[in-house]
Amino acid sequence: MPYVTSIERMAREEGREEGRAEGLRQGIEVALELKFGKAGLELLPTVQAEQRLDVLNTVQRTIRTARTLAEVRELLR
Repeated sequence: MPYVTSIERMAREEGREEGRAEGLRQGIEVALELKFGKAGLELLPTVQAEQRLDVLNTVQRTIRTARTLAEVRELLR
């Protein structure tokens, strides 16, 4: 088993987080389009700019129960 430096471990973790964030963004895109149609897709630039995983997770969960797009938009401020 090759030795992995702490820098390599940090880089791997950073890569995993970026992958999780991208997966969440893709899921949010589909959910916004399905639930809110074209109006939902107008939020995509804001979703794509969001880096915080906790916010992206919250947005994804909220879309399921949101009645209006404003509820989702509020989370992205």
